[in-house]
Amino acid sequence: KKLVDKTQVSHAGVEGSSAQSTEEQPTDSKKATPPCLSLQLVSDLHLEMYPDVKTACTYFDKIVRPKAKHLALLGDIGCWKPEPKKDARDANIHKDRNQILPAFLGYCAKRWETVIYLAGNHEFYSGRFHDPTPEASREAVMRRIQAECSKYPNVYFLENGYVDLDGVRVFGATLWSHVPQESLRDVETALNDYHMCCVTDDSAWVPPPEDGLRKILGLGGGSDAEKKKSTATNKSRKTGARMFTVKDTNLWHKESREFLEKGIQQCTETKQPCVVLTHHAPSFVGTSDPKFHDSPHRFAFSTNLHHLLHGEKKSGKYSSVRLWAFGHTHWCTDQTVEGVRVVANQRGYPFQVADEYDPEFTAKIDTTPLK
Repeated sequence: KKLVDKTQVSHAGVEGSSAQSTEEQPTDSKKATPPCLSLQLVSDLHLEMYPDVKTACTYFDKIVRPKAKHLALLGDIGCWKPEPKKDARDANIHKDRNQILPAFLGYCAKRWETVIYLAGNHEFYSGRFHDPTPEASREAVMRRIQAECSKYPNVYFLENGYVDLDGVRVFGATLWSHVPQESLRDVETALNDYHMCCVTDDSAWVPPPEDGLRKILGLGGGSDAEKKKSTATNKSRKTGARMFTVKDTNLWHKESREFLEKGIQQCTETKQPCVVLTHHAPSFVGTSDPKFHDSPHRFAFSTNLHHLLHGEKKSGKYSSVRLWAFGHTHWCTDQTVEGVRVVANQRGYPFQVADEYDPEFTAKIDTTPLK
């Protein structure tokens, strides 16, 4: 299997990779069952909540246990925080906790034939409120994830990429949600994604912490004179990074959506079955707790992508998608949407583990070509 870097880390994927099943199929047609791909699915493990790597390691086999050949980690597995400065307070503690995710990847690489890793939103949490730095940027995190996954020949980091398993094309992407204009302010104010995640930007500068916090809370920033003084003083504080905005995540959503549209269409034309793995949800139907049905923040978790599920019904070109698995909402489900099986096996925070979470949850996907 060969990992192909598509010129940019943000579009890293696997092309032409193949893992063929060695299991013999029954020769008697009366007893034969369709060949299938067994794919184990977990998400939202939130390993960043454990105090140190030693403690976290004792939970790995309780969090997920081998049940199938292939494992997919659908984001929010933990945070890839930058290394703390040597003189920083509790530097040794943070440095130790930063080893939890690499240790977990090693655990998985030894126990599954194939491991697929997607980034969720928490992967990009820097642990610092409104303190953007290039070291904590999305770009830096993507490079670190790619580097850690590349240490193992069977671990693949997918961001707008794919890998072929047993004849099935498996697409992977974070798939940030699309936030409509009317919900932009609510989402950008309420979600930590926009206060703890950053991107590189040579023109970025940081407002005074107290002024920034007051702005977020809608309390204003002091007197006009104080505002002018703050602005004049801090415009020169170039950081090389800035916080996420909804404009950013909407753009990334568009990139992933177009990638999936093109990939699924290609599979439909070549009659190759496919699976889609994302962190954010592809539908508002049954993908989160019903109590959030009318929440203005729901657009930060899900997007209506039913057109990718049902295909072009009028022309008879049905979608090649046989399974769509997601995370992010801390809600476990196994349902059919537009004729496609949509599943989620999300653990949630260690102090709030979902009752329905199954450390051995495995989906079986029919690998026979489309008719």
